Amino acid sequence: MKKYILGLVALIIIISAGLFYYISNKNSNKIADLKKYSELASAENQGKMDDAISIAQDILNKYPEDIQAKLSLAEVYVNKGSHDNKEAEFAPKALEIIEQVLKKDPNNFEAYRIMGYAYEIQESFDKAIISYNKAISIDPNNAAVYNSRGHAFELMGQYQLVKDDYLKAYQLDPNNPNILMNVSRMYLSTGDDQKAKDFAERLVAFKDGSILSYVKSTAYSILGQVALNENKKEEAIKNFTEAINLLPSFVAGYIDRAQARILIGTISESDKVEIVSDLNTALKLNPNSSTAYYLLGGFYEKQKDYNLALSNYTKALSVIDLDLVIGTGAREYVKKSYQEKIDLINKLKK
Repeated sequence: MKKYILGLVALIIIISAGLFYYISNKNSNKIADLKKYSELASAENQGKMDDAISIAQDILNKYPEDIQAKLSLAEVYVNKGSHDNKEAEFAPKALEIIEQVLKKDPNNFEAYRIMGYAYEIQESFDKAIISYNKAISIDPNNAAVYNSRGHAFELMGQYQLVKDDYLKAYQLDPNNPNILMNVSRMYLSTGDDQKAKDFAERLVAFKDGSILSYVKSTAYSILGQVALNENKKEEAIKNFTEAINLLPSFVAGYIDRAQARILIGTISESDKVEIVSDLNTALKLNPNSSTAYYLLGGFYEKQKDYNLALSNYTKALSVIDLDLVIGTGAREYVKKSYQEKIDLINKLKK
């Protein structure tokens, strides 16, 4: 169970592959406007999604018919929805813009790639795969879209297809941080901790600000999880703290750090305070984190406070269908494990 939960708490993806395309596209806006695109990339790198939306909207206001400007705003909308757990609000906005683009340019690769991403965060996986496949048919050598399709397959639980796509993406672009992140996560989930660590260490070696903070925070989280698997509590906590310091809105960091304190060794009084604080912070950032509720249940179970344990296990089960971190391919298994905990606590309470 421990290995399984470790795989669940690695939050996945803000896809920024389109930013380089936007900045380097010479057929669009004036060179002077590249500064705006640079500001957009910087805001996204720092997880400042509201700022990114404002910048992208300013660009579109200046160039209302420009395809590049439209796609910039569409991708920021999807990133905002994913980052802030507001998929239902922002994915439709992105799809509306993409439809406008495709009316002008029916074979626009970036439009189909972003469309796949928008459908993915809404869990419309069949539509996401169709969109990614269309993008691949337009450009079969683009690494980013294999990376994106692999992530959709991951959430669907089709793990051989996940491996095929992530490794194909890595073959095409072996220095892409987003691809390195997903390959690292893939190796962690399959139990190859050394390869997971090797790829994560490549990511943390990137200079801060040169890649998405989310990607680098995920790398620190992976290093923490490898340490956790080796029962190295302090090393694990150090890496999870690095992830949080880099991106204070990084939900997985708080969950992982609490998990390290729960799973390894004796829980001290200071640990107890930190565990509850971290998991409550995670729930403020993502009220639908079933993993955070589950870990709170486990914490209170260890304290033999069965009422609070039952309350949190029950809440974990109630929100799981809203928790997009746990893909549809894993949900039935997780629901079963949560229900088993609820049944166990009910027996202990008698």
